[in-house]
Amino acid sequence: MVDTGFLSCMAYELYWAVGGYNPGMKMICAIWLFTLVSCISVAQTRSKAADLRDKQNDLKQDRLRASGKAALQRVKDSMKVDRCAQYAGQSAADCMSIELKALERDERIYARAISGMLRIVSIDDLVRSPLRHALYKENLRAGPEFDDGDAAWRHYRQNICGSVADSEAGGSIERPAYFNCMVTLTQNHMLDLEGQYDILWH
Repeated sequence: MVDTGFLSCMAYELYWAVGGYNPGMKMICAIWLFTLVSCISVAQTRSKAADLRDKQNDLKQDRLRASGKAALQRVKDSMKVDRCAQYAGQSAADCMSIELKALERDERIYARAISGMLRIVSIDDLVRSPLRHALYKENLRAGPEFDDGDAAWRHYRQNICGSVADSEAGGSIERPAYFNCMVTLTQNHMLDLEGQYDILWH
C-alpha cells in the first residue's frame, strides 16, 4: 500500500524543483500534486472498504454454507430410514406429517442458504470496469430469480400432491398418499438443488 505521507513529502520537493520562481508553474504544479495525492488517498480508502466488505461477505457465506450443508445432510440421513414403514392408514399419515414438518424446515434453511449466497458479490466487481459492473448487476438478479423459482416449485408441489390425494379420495390411503408425495418431491427437490448449485458449496 502506498504511504500518502511519503507521497506528500515527495510532492512538496517536486513542487519547488519544478516550479522554481515561476508563479504560474507553481500553481499548475500545486494543482497536479494535490490531485495526485487526493486520488491515491481515495483509492486507499476504497481498497480498505473493499477488503472489509469482502471479509464480511466471506464470513456470511461460510455461515450460510454451513447451515445449508447441515440441513441437506439431515435430509439425506432421514432418507436412509423409513420411520413410517411400521404404520398403516391414518397412523402412517400422522407419522409422515411429522416427518414432512422436519423436512420442510430443512428445505427452507437450504433454500435460504442458496438465496443468500447468490446475493453475495465482491465489492471489487463495482469498481474494476464497466463490464464487471454490468456483470454485478446480472448477478444481483440471481437471488430474486431463485426465490421466484422456489415459490413456483412450492405451488407445483402442492398441486401435484393434491391431485395424487384426490385420486385416492375416500380411501384409507388418501392422506398417506398426499404426505408421501410431499415428502418424496421435497427430498428430490433438495437433491436437485444440490446438483444445480454445486459450485456454491465449495
